[in-house]
Amino acid sequence: MRKLISYTLILLLVITMQGCRKKHVGPENGFVWYEVKENGLYGAVDQNDNELLPCQFQSIELSNDWKNGNDYTDYLWQLKWNVVDENGDKLEIRLYTFDDGWRYYYTRNLRTEKTKASNRDYSNVVISYADNQSISTLYASKKGFVTKNAPSITKQHYFYVSISQYGCGIYTENGEPIIPIERQVGPIAACEQDGRAWYMYGTTVCDAHGTEIFRWSTDDCISPYDYNLNNSRRFKDLCEEFMTQYKWFGELVLSGIVYDSERGFGSLQAKYDVDDNLVDYYIRYTGIKLSSNSSSFDVKPSGNNSNGKYINLRTYTQGNGSVYPSNNYDDGGHYTSISNNYETPSYEGDYGGGIERTPTKHWHNVTREEDCHFCHGTGDCWTCNGKGWVYNEFGLEGTHDCPNCNHGRCSHCNGTGRVTKIERVYE
Repeated sequence: MRKLISYTLILLLVITMQGCRKKHVGPENGFVWYEVKENGLYGAVDQNDNELLPCQFQSIELSNDWKNGNDYTDYLWQLKWNVVDENGDKLEIRLYTFDDGWRYYYTRNLRTEKTKASNRDYSNVVISYADNQSISTLYASKKGFVTKNAPSITKQHYFYVSISQYGCGIYTENGEPIIPIERQVGPIAACEQDGRAWYMYGTTVCDAHGTEIFRWSTDDCISPYDYNLNNSRRFKDLCEEFMTQYKWFGELVLSGIVYDSERGFGSLQAKYDVDDNLVDYYIRYTGIKLSSNSSSFDVKPSGNNSNGKYINLRTYTQGNGSVYPSNNYDDGGHYTSISNNYETPSYEGDYGGGIERTPTKHWHNVTREEDCHFCHGTGDCWTCNGKGWVYNEFGLEGTHDCPNCNHGRCSHCNGTGRVTKIERVYE
């Protein structure tokens, strides 16, 4: 009789435990999970009792389970949860897991439109709530635009953050700012060339630690996207050569700037003969080089949020050797204006006798209005085509606010479709 009572109690305990662990299967790829309950609130665990969601919700539902990047990014699983929290707010929670064991949560409050990122554990918030904030990870954006020219950065668990009223930023998995959102920059591109790593946004270069090295103006170099020059077949052929040789990043910044391990950063310039006829194009190097501290993206953020010094890529010269000093980030002493170590290349042969000589004419500036080269005069955002939102972009699934515009209007020309340009005229 005593044994019968014991077996009955065990059976009741098993039935009770099963009642607390309700099995569910994901609708898309069959992810198996169990609904659990504690103190009247619900959570979720996987088949191995690993916590997926803590018991902090009035209700939980796995609305989708994408596997192996959904043919877009590099996550192992993306689990999209629709939940109601203790306060009655509806939340959308996306849990991303990766094949190296790392995971993070991206949470959006459907009432307030605020979002946050939590690293590894749901309660470990590393990027706090903000309005209209989009968060993705460079690890998951291997196929995305920000890492196209720097595949090694996808090995780092860095967050790419966009807030409509500020701009973009990059943060470590612990929430440390490499490029803080308060710097109010546009889309950030990670770049690698000749054993060096750096970021570019707009017309700014900063090293892998986030410290700005220099800024320049698009008027100081020739853009490979210049409409008039693109009518020249010679120019097109030359740009293709440059892009192949230097891994040109103009696709992201429309700048025409390159990097060379021996000669530093350079830009595309035009060569004219004594009669002001266009002879050819060449790369003019500044001698400004990235330090060995910027050889990879696996770095500690510098914490320096000051703007880099503006330099003129057409006239900048550096006299104290061509190496950018690793111990001289902040004082600006390396921005000198004495003789350049890299002279303009001389051209010989079939260039119509082009030679370098003192011109008899003079350069001066002419201000003119032209169509914005980002939106091509439409005033609409070049990323979302004026919608103000994007779908399945920047490593995020589904619909979210476009990080590159203000309600669909081009952020470069403020929706006017026109920009003011200063043209150098030789006459």
